[in-house]
Amino acid sequence: MNGEIRYKNFNFDSTGKLTTIREQINKILWSEKDKLGFKLVVIDRKAAESTSLIDFSVIDQVDRHYIYLTDGNVIPLHRVIEIRRGESPIWRRRSNIY
Repeated sequence: MNGEIRYKNFNFDSTGKLTTIREQINKILWSEKDKLGFKLVVIDRKAAESTSLIDFSVIDQVDRHYIYLTDGNVIPLHRVIEIRRGESPIWRRRSNIY
């Protein structure tokens, strides 16, 4: 590694600062015109595969701890493990907790 620190599976913004899941979700919600291509991958204890995909079009708002969906469901931010644009991940939690 030659003394350099590498963060596998974690995104940085254009200034080199680490981005949080909340920052990344808000950036997409407020700056992307076409939110249909974006999806959250979340840990889902009820799903057979243990994860679920959530379209950005159903996200109503985000606060410091939760994502509020238009259908009334609430998802804790710590359950989000990835953000995808199409099939490509654009943000991934640093450590896999599932």
